[in-house]
Amino acid sequence: MYIRSIAGITTRLAMILLFILALAGCGDDASDTDAHMEEHDHEGEHAEEFPGRLMVLDAENYRLNVFDLESERVVAMFDEHDGFEASEASGFGELLRSSSDGRFGFVLQRTGHFSPDNNPEANRIHVVDSGLTVEDHAGHLDPVWGTPALLPYQLGHGGGEMGLYRPIHWSSHHGLTAIFYDGSRHPDDDNQNVNGVAVAYRNSDFDSQTLPEPIFELDVGSHAHGAAIALHDDLFIVSVGMNEAYGGLEYSTLPRGVAAYRADAVDVEADIIPGQDFRSRCPRLHGEAVSGDYVAFGCNEGPEDNPENNPDSNYMGPTITERSGVLVLTYDEATDSFDAAEVAYPDDDTELTSGGLAGGTGPSEGIFMATYGEHFLQINGSEVMDGTRDGTELVMVETGSGRHRSYAFEPVDHNYGGEGRFVVLTATDNLYIFDLEAGTREMLEMPCSEDGCSSLALAPGFAYVTDRINNRVYEVHLEEAEIEREFLLNAPTQLVVLGWFEYEDEIVFHE
Repeated sequence: MYIRSIAGITTRLAMILLFILALAGCGDDASDTDAHMEEHDHEGEHAEEFPGRLMVLDAENYRLNVFDLESERVVAMFDEHDGFEASEASGFGELLRSSSDGRFGFVLQRTGHFSPDNNPEANRIHVVDSGLTVEDHAGHLDPVWGTPALLPYQLGHGGGEMGLYRPIHWSSHHGLTAIFYDGSRHPDDDNQNVNGVAVAYRNSDFDSQTLPEPIFELDVGSHAHGAAIALHDDLFIVSVGMNEAYGGLEYSTLPRGVAAYRADAVDVEADIIPGQDFRSRCPRLHGEAVSGDYVAFGCNEGPEDNPENNPDSNYMGPTITERSGVLVLTYDEATDSFDAAEVAYPDDDTELTSGGLAGGTGPSEGIFMATYGEHFLQINGSEVMDGTRDGTELVMVETGSGRHRSYAFEPVDHNYGGEGRFVVLTATDNLYIFDLEAGTREMLEMPCSEDGCSSLALAPGFAYVTDRINNRVYEVHLEEAEIEREFLLNAPTQLVVLGWFEYEDEIVFHE
């Protein structure tokens, strides 16, 4: 185990000098960030280890670092001089996300407030090109390590007096990215009401110097907090708002279900694909995931929402006798449509539901993991039957506090092998590694300071965990369940993995 010191950078010159000294002292060869794959040592073989990059947020200085995992150095840093500025809006927070092809990273700046309190400078989405591209060479694709760039445009929706709408749920799958922008309601002034909006882009269109045009954009007709998924470039699933007959937004800001739309849809009611209206199938929807031909949503309504059980509840619908479950949609390529099944939660005398989901890839394709109290509910899409608990299994995770800091499936595709493991970082700084196919579980105690472990990101074969207090990013080898390397970065609060995924041809590393 060893540490590369790249923290405490105050100027670009200091950063460059620090790297030169560190590399010289360790005997490594510095490489140009514009270098092609010929400068990387993977001669004549499919890569067994992931050589990509991390995008890491330095929250202390509000800087964005792009860290190369092979050269073990920061290859780009963005701050206010590059146009990467923090918002001063009330309730500010941010999330890091990446495109499903691994090329682009995104910083979602989000406020906790809506119009008219929004700062028009808030709720922007910065876009970073990782510099990881491919070139066609002799009938196959080769990877290219290029210079990362903060792109000159920013994503967002709305604007003007209302401010930009807040980007909430993010979904990137099948080469497409869908963003749901929350609505807002003002009971005292209907003129200030804002409907939620679902927007989708092709990942390839982010490679631009100007704001790309969305391939799908739909006003969802309500002010609810929702979700959207792009399955292919003419099929989109969008959550639909709370029905007024059930109490409307007085009862819940969460939708009651979803519906499917084509790319040319403009009306949330009239343009639902025939037979694809699932608006009553998932009350209080929160949490979504895609895994192969399956899409799942967490549904969060139960008897505790009846007014007789909860005096503060504004629920006005029929008496609820059972908890809702998880809505699973199965895609049928022949008909280009979905079948729906409501999978019941365990009969365990609890009121637990699922507010977050993750979908597996590779060996775990077709599998979802849904949060369920301290534990997780495993759902096998091919086995689910409507109204039953078929295809479900409770997965035990001891969090000590009922909280998970982060969870994700190991990304696996034809370019990178792996077991499709499911990994959980708990609030007690334990890292659980589940091999669902083998039915095994490993647990690793992370050496984070108290409340230090704050973010988890996965690459094929590896997990990366930030420790913002100790200024560390730990690289965990998933097969060995041990820390393989440590990187010293200043105040890393969040990170995402950037790389080469979802390409039709293999990427071959060679000289």
